Amino acid sequence: MEIESSMKGYNKKPFILSLLIVVIFTCLLTFPQDDALRHVGLAFANSKHAPISIFAVPTVWGKVYPYSYFEVFKDYDPWFGYDLILKTIATGLKSLPISTLLSQFLLIKMLSLLFSLAFFYLILARSGILGDIKDQDTFTLAYVILLVLTFHPFFRMLGIRPFAFGALFVVYTIGQKGILKGVLSSATLTFLYPYLAWFYTIPVAFAHFLKGDRKFALGAMSLSILFLYLQPSSFWGFQLALFNSDLVRAAINIKITEFYNSLNLLFFIYLSGFLILYPSLSGKTKKLSFENLLIILYLIPSLKYIRYFLDLILPLLFVSFGREMLKALLEPYRKLTSHLKWSFSFWKNTLVSSLQKLKLSRTRTKRKWANINLKPYIVVLYALVSIPVIQENHKKFSSIKEFQADLSVIPTGSLVLTHFNLQYKILYVRPDLRIIPSCEIGFPKNSIKKEYLQFINEGEVLPLARKTNARFLLEPKGMYINPQNGKSLRLVKKGKNLKIWKVLHLSE
Repeated sequence: MEIESSMKGYNKKPFILSLLIVVIFTCLLTFPQDDALRHVGLAFANSKHAPISIFAVPTVWGKVYPYSYFEVFKDYDPWFGYDLILKTIATGLKSLPISTLLSQFLLIKMLSLLFSLAFFYLILARSGILGDIKDQDTFTLAYVILLVLTFHPFFRMLGIRPFAFGALFVVYTIGQKGILKGVLSSATLTFLYPYLAWFYTIPVAFAHFLKGDRKFALGAMSLSILFLYLQPSSFWGFQLALFNSDLVRAAINIKITEFYNSLNLLFFIYLSGFLILYPSLSGKTKKLSFENLLIILYLIPSLKYIRYFLDLILPLLFVSFGREMLKALLEPYRKLTSHLKWSFSFWKNTLVSSLQKLKLSRTRTKRKWANINLKPYIVVLYALVSIPVIQENHKKFSSIKEFQADLSVIPTGSLVLTHFNLQYKILYVRPDLRIIPSCEIGFPKNSIKKEYLQFINEGEVLPLARKTNARFLLEPKGMYINPQNGKSLRLVKKGKNLKIWKVLHLSE
């Protein structure tokens, strides 16, 4: 009876609660490093302009990224809906009696939490694994499977980048039916992420047509076709530029991690684990279901770019096979834990003997612990957990303020050259600046391509500065600048992790 009653405590509610605590704690401790910063920074800058209209481009990225394809197609915002929503929220937050920088910081924390909660809600609901959590063993093993398959996607979600909408859309469509849901879900994604919405809506519609609900497929496909038909030439210009950007990226020494191919150690670890478990999975799970068809459809782009393996394949593997993995691993897991318990029995017996020497009966021990008030201990535990959270956020916020102060020496609207990874932080605190390179490193205009490659690959500043009339160079730690450029640079400000140079002799 004691075993049965103790097992009843392990169900989906404690699982969800513990997961919620982990997600909140992680969101509070982490802070995005790339796309989210520029989107939030520009949203607050553009919120000055009223009224907000859905017919206006929320963010003119061509002003931010001169001498790039964003400038060529400046009448089009590739992240229209996302930027518009952020701009609307920023307008509201600006009415609060707090600084803009603090408002931006709080907004990013809020968005990280919302994206993460949406992600875990969808994958848990679609997988059905919560229904199999009935005791301590299934509780723990389900957590392990969830951790293994969603650790990387979760941390990608914390970046609150626009691609997350695509991943959420793909998982949402599993099991959905009806024309209306097909239209509304595709319309929502297309509004938020018009740049690459087709990459998610078309494969999903195709998979639904073959293995899902054909009405949903009809709704999703109809919306996608109508959207593509109505797009201006700038949209197609972006698509062509994105397709050709591989050629520029291949010529650049700096490699973007998310554009690595998936044929690495991480991929082969997952592949080996899946192949080992595959014979133990049920025949129903092995059939070509809607989820499995999506995995196949996205496998080719996932092999080329690891970002799609992390964003799409791993969550789909959890949804499709997570429950079966739990069933297949449960018995081996129980044998393993039983063996470990037996191995540590000596220490357990030693501890029991020590307690017997203290003449503490089992009944008295239970009564003693039962009478203890746990509330003070819980309060102390929360306080201890809160300390690193407060310290980390204070440290991060202080570093951002310091970075903003460093950039104060640069005049409004200046064109600056910098390292690719620094641009996001720059736009977060100084969205008025114009930056080379752009957020897509393969998007330089043909007119500056030669000088652009020299700057990134060889650290040659002057040729690109002359061509673009850039007046400042922002040099973070680790950025290589050809020493011969020293005579054309004058140090304006030296921060903790940043040097700001003024470019001289542009007319020579």
